[in-house]
Amino acid sequence: MYIPQLNLVASCTPAEKSAMALTSLPLHNIGKLQSALIVLRKGILCFDYSPEMNIVVTGGYDPLIRIWNPYVTNSPITQLKGHLTAVTHIMINRQKKTIVSISKDKNIRVWDLLDHFCLQSIHGRNVPLGNCPISSVYYHQHQNILICATYKIGLFFGAEFTEVELKTQEPLLCCALYNKIFKQAVSGYYSGMVSVWDVMTGQKIMEFTTTSDQALEMTAMIFDPPERRIITALKNGLIKLWNFNNGACLMEIPFEEKTETNCIFYMNHRIFITDWTKRVTWYRDSKDENNIIECKHWKSYHAEDILSMDGYANRLLVTCSSNGDIVLWYVNSGQAFCRFNASESPLALVPKREFAMSAEPPLQSGEVKKVKTHQSEGENKYWAYPRRQSTSKAALPMRPTSAKTLASPSGPIKRPSSAAFGSQTTKPQAAWSSKNIMKGNNLLRSLGMLESALLRKESLSWQEEIKATQRSVEKVSGDVHQEFGSLRTDG
Repeated sequence: MYIPQLNLVASCTPAEKSAMALTSLPLHNIGKLQSALIVLRKGILCFDYSPEMNIVVTGGYDPLIRIWNPYVTNSPITQLKGHLTAVTHIMINRQKKTIVSISKDKNIRVWDLLDHFCLQSIHGRNVPLGNCPISSVYYHQHQNILICATYKIGLFFGAEFTEVELKTQEPLLCCALYNKIFKQAVSGYYSGMVSVWDVMTGQKIMEFTTTSDQALEMTAMIFDPPERRIITALKNGLIKLWNFNNGACLMEIPFEEKTETNCIFYMNHRIFITDWTKRVTWYRDSKDENNIIECKHWKSYHAEDILSMDGYANRLLVTCSSNGDIVLWYVNSGQAFCRFNASESPLALVPKREFAMSAEPPLQSGEVKKVKTHQSEGENKYWAYPRRQSTSKAALPMRPTSAKTLASPSGPIKRPSSAAFGSQTTKPQAAWSSKNIMKGNNLLRSLGMLESALLRKESLSWQEEIKATQRSVEKVSGDVHQEFGSLRTDG
């Protein structure tokens, strides 16, 4: 292939070391030929050149399309992935800045040459040219016609699509919906106007207002599942059901909170709405206008305003608030069972229990105490039973078996004769005499030594523990024997 803009000849082969050769022709008869080689594994089968962008596009046995700078042959500029088999033909449309590529399995693809992504793909099964691969191709750029040949000849005509803009005079657009049944687009504005548009022509079919008396802002809009009716919500909390084909109001549902509605969702013949109260409310969609509309409020688990709502399989409802909390609800019971947050770990939705630590006396069983927390207005206030505060005592160690029986060296302790049954009554003595106080102090000191020895048993070895216990027992026994002996002498 001769490229006059570069004054060179380009050729390709399926060889690895000489996949493509770019030979520059001399300007004079005396000049020499200069060549540049592109080394590529599995070689190159086809290529094309764009003089406007000065690029070379190649295809080979590997299902990749490469774009090269003819002056830099070391590496390609970019690679286009999409084909599954060898690329056999490549054509560049200079006017539309596109690439048309054909692979061995008759897959025809159209690529954007500027953004490098696939615009269209025609599968081989949709090309009725038999089982043989396409052997010859011709592409007419001006008429955008592609001619492919195997043992048959096939013509592909490129269709021209014009972009249609839906221009409106209302600058403040609230929401827009698409109706798959009627192929129409419905737009709602903050002024309360609803417009219906034809998608193919871009023409406005009809327009109606959701407020008749005074202009109120529209805050949300949604279709019911059959897409026959449209549900709108106004800033004052009024909800209306419309036939958007003729603009007739079918039903009005007054919202008792009279606050701005954030979002609407329809599921299981119920209209779910959320407002600035941070809770979910649903209304029963009744066909009979004379019946009373059933309404129910769910508990509030969100700390911030709910901004989005969606459902799954007519069983679960998902709500999301501005602080990132995502709460999952059971539709039938209205119970929240799980909470997620992008900045926290997924945790089960469990009410927080908070206890106030104060110097107040413990409450009796059955009394309920309200915990005062610094919560913002609208948050849940939790109730809890405060736990009783009990001072824990250190458990004393068990006494060794050798300390259970106290025996004196001279034998068992006997009761004095004055304490025997039928003995004579002795004179009472002073209970707080100095002599008795000293003896009592010695006895208490001995008992303290015994207790200290027992408490230090954790830091002593078993041999030291036995010796210390024996010494303490002997000391206490001696003091007790001396005490009773002195009592007998005094008596």
